[in-house]
Amino acid sequence: MLIFHQTPLGIDQVQQKFIKRVKGTDQEMYTSRDIQEILGRIDIPYRLEQVESHIDVSECLRPGSVEGEALLSFFLECDVRHLDPGLKQEVVDYIQGLSILDHGRSILHHPVAVFVLAGGMSAA
Repeated sequence: MLIFHQTPLGIDQVQQKFIKRVKGTDQEMYTSRDIQEILGRIDIPYRLEQVESHIDVSECLRPGSVEGEALLSFFLECDVRHLDPGLKQEVVDYIQGLSILDHGRSILHHPVAVFVLAGGMSAA
C-alpha cells in the first residue's frame, strides 16, 4: 500500500500560518510527520521516500485570476472568494515570499512524502 501526503514544506507552510484564521480550526491538518508518528505508534512497518515537486503558483499572484483563487481555495480548504480581501492579500503575499521565480513563473517548493507499507498485512 502507498500513502502520498504533503510534507511540512509548501502548502503546509501556508496552512500552518493561515488555516486557523480562515477556517476557525486547524484540527484537520496533517503532514507526513503526523502519519509517520501514527504508523510508528501502532507499529506498522513502512519505508518513507520523498519526491521532489513544485507547484506553479503564478496565477495565485495575479489579482482576479479565477485559476489563482481556485488554487488558493485548495490550499486553504475553503472558498477564498468570500475571504476578507486584506487576509487574502496577506496569504498571497506570504505565498509570493515562499516562491522562487523560474522563467517568469512563481514556483512553490512542495515535496511529497510517499509511505510504502510493508506487505503481509491481512485484507479486511
